[in-house]
Amino acid sequence: MRLTAMHPLFSIALLLFAPTIGLDECKTCKKGKVCTPHVKFEASEIKRLRGELESDSIDDRIEALNEIAALTFEHENVPSARVAKILVTALEGGSLRVREAAIELLTDGQHAGIAVPALVEVMDDLKRNMYGLVPWLAGKKGVRGTSAEAMSYIETVMRVSSQVPDDRVLKALANVLAAMPWEMYGQPVAMAATRSLLELGTPAAVRAVLRQFNSQSGSDEMQAINDALTDFALDLEFDDAPEYGKDASKQWNRWLKKHVRSLPSKLGKWRGKRIDEDDEDDEEPSEAEWRYLE
Repeated sequence: MRLTAMHPLFSIALLLFAPTIGLDECKTCKKGKVCTPHVKFEASEIKRLRGELESDSIDDRIEALNEIAALTFEHENVPSARVAKILVTALEGGSLRVREAAIELLTDGQHAGIAVPALVEVMDDLKRNMYGLVPWLAGKKGVRGTSAEAMSYIETVMRVSSQVPDDRVLKALANVLAAMPWEMYGQPVAMAATRSLLELGTPAAVRAVLRQFNSQSGSDEMQAINDALTDFALDLEFDDAPEYGKDASKQWNRWLKKHVRSLPSKLGKWRGKRIDEDDEDDEEPSEAEWRYLE
């Protein structure tokens, strides 16, 4: 049976009796379990939004996903499995715009046990279908979206991976980048993967970036990769980044060997912590320090 909109008085009642705990922590949500008031509130909100999730309007579906994702941040210390599962469902078909919104929301502090495997699966699918990827994503006659929307979706998947510091995500991202045709290196999609790998910042991530250097040495594309590596070195406050040239790959491998002990050897498992953009403006700790805090 299709759900209809709630009576206005019921909506007001929900607002009056909704949990009033701050957006970062609920004292009764703990040890991976969402408290009963928040469970009930989430259930009522999801029920209210079910119709929008099934709407023919892409904008309505995206807005509903945004509202559902926001429910987790009533108890950010214990992300909601129920919310994350709805976001994963939105990745499984339909509009590429909806998928793009869902992957961004899923990787922004949602339930790690659900978000990480879903992100890895998305990237594994991209890798398996790399040749003919855009037509595969867009679907027959562009039923899921345009070629431009397909490219935007891929680029977003590459970009949001930096928000999930997890060794499984790093491996999947490196594999996607390695599967890309060399013609894509230095282009927006590959550069999104490059920057995310450098944000994750382990030796394995840097090596995955270095593997892009090829016979195109001297090209603008290879210069873009070199520039990203230089920015990475500067973020670490190392001022000995190699100058770009025909032996850039060799020079950067030497640089990595020199500084490998300054990088985190592994990331471990992501616990769902959000990366707050406001931290970039703080003097203590720096952006680079935040990235490598255990």
